[in-house]
Amino acid sequence: MLNKRAAFNEVFHDFDIEAVAHMTDADILPLMADARLIRNRRKLASIPHNARAVQQIQQEFGSFAAYVWHFTDGKQLVNKPRRWADVPAYTDLSTAVAKDMKKRGITMIGPTTAYSFLQGAGVIDDHLA
Repeated sequence: MLNKRAAFNEVFHDFDIEAVAHMTDADILPLMADARLIRNRRKLASIPHNARAVQQIQQEFGSFAAYVWHFTDGKQLVNKPRRWADVPAYTDLSTAVAKDMKKRGITMIGPTTAYSFLQGAGVIDDHLA
C-alpha cells in the first residue's frame, strides 16, 4: 500500500477534503483502470464518500481531531509494550471507534483499521518500552 501512496495522493488531490468530497462516481470510474492504485471499486468509492462523512463530523464536533480525541477525553493512551507481539490488532476502544464511525457513515472501517488509525493519529502510543 505504501508503494501506491504517490498515485493515491495524485488522483485524490493530495487528500484535500473539499476536493475529494466533491468527487463523483464519474471521477472514480477511470481510476479502476489505473494499475498504480488498488482497483477495488468499493474501496475507491469509499474515499470521497468518507470525505463527506468526515465533513459532517467536523461540523458536529468543530474538527475531526476533536471527534477522534473525544473517545479518550483528550488523553493519549501510552501502552509501552515490550515487543511487537504485545501490540494488539484491535482493542475495545478501536472497536467502539469503528462502530461509531460506521454509524456516522464512514465505510471500509473496522476495529483493526481503527486501531491503526488511532496509532497514526497519536491517540495510542505503542512505541516499545
